[in-house]
Amino acid sequence: SKNFIFRAMREKPALLFFGLMPKIPALIFSFLLFLLLAKPVHAVFNFVVNKQTITDTEELTVNVTIDLSNSTGGNSYWLRGAFYKEGTTKYFGYTVNNSGTPYNGPYSDCQNLYQITVDASGDWSGEIKVQPDPESSFFEGSGDYLFKVGRYTTNCNIAWADSSPVTIQISQTVFPSPSPSPSPTAVAKQLPD
Repeated sequence: SKNFIFRAMREKPALLFFGLMPKIPALIFSFLLFLLLAKPVHAVFNFVVNKQTITDTEELTVNVTIDLSNSTGGNSYWLRGAFYKEGTTKYFGYTVNNSGTPYNGPYSDCQNLYQITVDASGDWSGEIKVQPDPESSFFEGSGDYLFKVGRYTTNCNIAWADSSPVTIQISQTVFPSPSPSPSPTAVAKQLPD
């Protein structure tokens, strides 16, 4: 059949063109029908925080909206809040999970975060609770930090929210206790007789 098409193209191009002519309107119609009936695929993942200033032990409420039209209804995801200094990816902070327990990793066990399940349309909206971790080595004391929300898949791959990170001012109230200094030890000297 390939040889027939190539031979027809060489010997009688007009015959090939007119032979395909009745099929062209059907192809165009099929393509237009596909464009009209195709469901647009989009993903929207946004968040809003309830305040801009907190202490390092204070909980922050985050309202999250997810619209994943390309998701199968009933899919589960896990949400995480992350504080960090501008210009870094040194994330820290706790996300309160469905059991009410603050969790801050390891994120290879992302199923310990706050679990959500999208509806049949791929939508979910609700709130999560997060708080800084004043004992994290990435917490640099009082100051401005950026905050964003991530969504983990079952395989613990993360996608960050479409919303721009927001600035949260964190006031330090927990201070590391100073390390005790070594005490001097007495050394006994023997005196000559």
